[in-house]
Amino acid sequence: MNIFFLICPIGFEPLLLQELTYKWPLHFPEESFSIVSTENGGIEIETSLDHGLQLNRILKIPTRILLRVKNQKCRDLPKLFNIMKKINWKQYLKQQNIDFQISAKKSRLIHTGRIKKTANDALLAYFNANKLPGKSEIKDAEDQVIHLRFNEDNLDISLDTSGELLHKRDKNSYRGKASIRESFSAALCLKLLGLKNYSDHTFIDPMCGSGTNLFEARDFFTLNNRDFSYHNWTGVNESSLKDLPNIWNLASLVGNELDESVYEKIKGEGLDIRHGDFFNFTFDSPSFLILNPPYGKRIKIDQDKVKYFRSLIKHIKANIKPKKFGIIIPRDFASQIESKERLNFNQNGIKVSFLIF
Repeated sequence: MNIFFLICPIGFEPLLLQELTYKWPLHFPEESFSIVSTENGGIEIETSLDHGLQLNRILKIPTRILLRVKNQKCRDLPKLFNIMKKINWKQYLKQQNIDFQISAKKSRLIHTGRIKKTANDALLAYFNANKLPGKSEIKDAEDQVIHLRFNEDNLDISLDTSGELLHKRDKNSYRGKASIRESFSAALCLKLLGLKNYSDHTFIDPMCGSGTNLFEARDFFTLNNRDFSYHNWTGVNESSLKDLPNIWNLASLVGNELDESVYEKIKGEGLDIRHGDFFNFTFDSPSFLILNPPYGKRIKIDQDKVKYFRSLIKHIKANIKPKKFGIIIPRDFASQIESKERLNFNQNGIKVSFLIF
């Protein structure tokens, strides 16, 4: 069995666990997983290597998935060299195309340059001793990322299984200048909808921009079919996976966008995309609504910001009347608005709250 660390934005851990707990038995009914720990920024689980790796394809909320390779006391560079050299790297790596991500907290080892050189030297010694290819012998091989985390005298060694951040899905869609990350959007869709059937409801984003919220609501139960770092490992056996039935079963997904250039780029993506001003948008069928309006930073707001956000909420309640809706607002202003519940997170460096009504 192996330990994996599923990284997510701080505050999203319960949503990640909810997604994992729902999807796991539908994909892997013959095997369970166990939770090792839950901490700020992720969940550690124990499971088989193959199933843990395939969580990259199954889950929408994590930003990255790490495989824990070694945990050991390490107080000096010679000890680091010996630890790195003794790991059975050939069960994962085909050659020495390695990038190191190093962090140190309250550790005797603080010089990242020396740590990196020592780790590199140890890998080179291991690869030479095992007669494995060097860095240039296999063309177009992707660099594999090894994370070294020093916390006091403890060292965690992890392998990145994902490659590019997991919010980058299997297609290159258009992204607007204030788009929300796909992994954030997936978490907010789950927060808003839960895991229930809404066959007679429409999912609406009346300021949809590049359509991220609509795509994530549509594709939450489908597989991520892009390439991942572990595809370049040795001896990986993937089970055959299929998309899950979409439990939400939404009747339709409707977006509205004012910017004509953005509207033209997304209107042919298989969604009901309308062109117009938010304050002219109305709807008269049962619905859920999500809104990621301008925050007043990248896109300016030419009025009092609290009044502006209150006017958005007022229009939704009076003219769209969804069963439930969520709106993302910068935390400084969200603190002045009452809501049924809220979720705080950082969106592209901006502290925001997802207010639910």
